[in-house]
Amino acid sequence: MSNDSSLIDSKTSTNTIEEKMGSLSMDCDMSKGFDSQSSVHALPEFTEKEKAAMVSLSRKEYILNKEESRPIYLGLVDLILSYSYEYRVTLGEFSVESSWTIGKLCSSMACLEVFSTLSEVLVAHRRRVLSYPLYRHFELGKKVVHDTAIIFKLGRRALLKVLLQLKDLFDHHDVHYRYSKILLDDYCVWIQTWARDATLSLLGNQINDTVILPKDLGWDLDELNALVEHVQAE
Repeated sequence: MSNDSSLIDSKTSTNTIEEKMGSLSMDCDMSKGFDSQSSVHALPEFTEKEKAAMVSLSRKEYILNKEESRPIYLGLVDLILSYSYEYRVTLGEFSVESSWTIGKLCSSMACLEVFSTLSEVLVAHRRRVLSYPLYRHFELGKKVVHDTAIIFKLGRRALLKVLLQLKDLFDHHDVHYRYSKILLDDYCVWIQTWARDATLSLLGNQINDTVILPKDLGWDLDELNALVEHVQAE
């Protein structure tokens, strides 16, 4: 697996999202972390470009019951996990390859997967982190989960800014623009009027509290790593 210690070193990269979120025009101090009593006092500000993008969105009404809303929230987790990976790896400086990477990491985009539990989302994403991108490391996946939890705890406005950034990224790709039309446009509308901050904050806590171990992936990673170490030792 590809390895770059600068991406997972807790001393240099733990606060990547906290420090780099300034590029999203967020005025919140994320470096202090969160706990169950945390609240966001400074709301993220939207740029003129983002405001124009919101105005251009279609007005839609989503009639969903509690059970139907669950996969929507879990799909959002899948999206933000993929965004957080690319944000950490590129330090917020997205490239022409970013839409490909995010599209591959996000099962909701790559194969229109619909999830029923949070564990399913986290396992599917960790598998893709270890399969597709240039940098593949189990510990890097754990950092990405932490970054994602932070964004969820910031609430709807922060998530909307992320979704608008994703929409802008995909809108300008000659192939991947389809993801905007079938997924991101609806999420940008839904997050503004139908998502609940309390639910998003709870999801953030659950994302942090859900532990995914190598054995959960079903790929015998411990045995493979032991085999590699044995071969290297010879």
